[in-house]
Amino acid sequence: MEEAGVQPDSVTVVGALSACANLGCIEIGKKIYDLARENTNNIIVGNAWLDIDWSTMIVGYAINGKSEKALDLLHRMQSQQVQPNYVTFLGVLSACSHSGWKYFNYMVQSSDKNIKLRKEHYACRVDRSGHLEETYDFIGKMPIKPDPGIWGCLLGACAIHNNVNLGQHVADIPFALAPDIASYHVLLSNMYATVGKWYSVDQ
Repeated sequence: MEEAGVQPDSVTVVGALSACANLGCIEIGKKIYDLARENTNNIIVGNAWLDIDWSTMIVGYAINGKSEKALDLLHRMQSQQVQPNYVTFLGVLSACSHSGWKYFNYMVQSSDKNIKLRKEHYACRVDRSGHLEETYDFIGKMPIKPDPGIWGCLLGACAIHNNVNLGQHVADIPFALAPDIASYHVLLSNMYATVGKWYSVDQ
């Protein structure tokens, strides 16, 4: 539009910012926002940027292990009528362990396309769950086909909890789906080493 000499209006800018929020493209969204603010003081544009900013902060808290702050920010976000999107809930699910199921189930039941469950959300639940057998069953019942990354998350959880029996069973799946990814083999070898199965490590 700009190359054609056409200035975007607030509707165009809000649409672009919302797309950035849904895709997690924070830097691009910030550039669009800064450019728009040079030409307008429209409050709608400002609110669209808030949609990105809230999600970014929640994800940031989650990455740094500050789950309480992430959840507090989600509640503040909702109290100010800012709608969460799938990036927001990705941060929330990453921040939570047991309580994350409440938010996961909320996404399952929601008809809002902006928070439609994706593989990343399932991976968060697998990664954060300490109930390994239940998680294995959960993956088997997923409505979308689990990829090697999701099985790798469960394998990693098995390694953390030293569940060798389940781990060696789970490992066969990412081995078959992604034979060139060495990290899955390393996880299983480390698991064997931790419990003293040195013969299995050598294999």
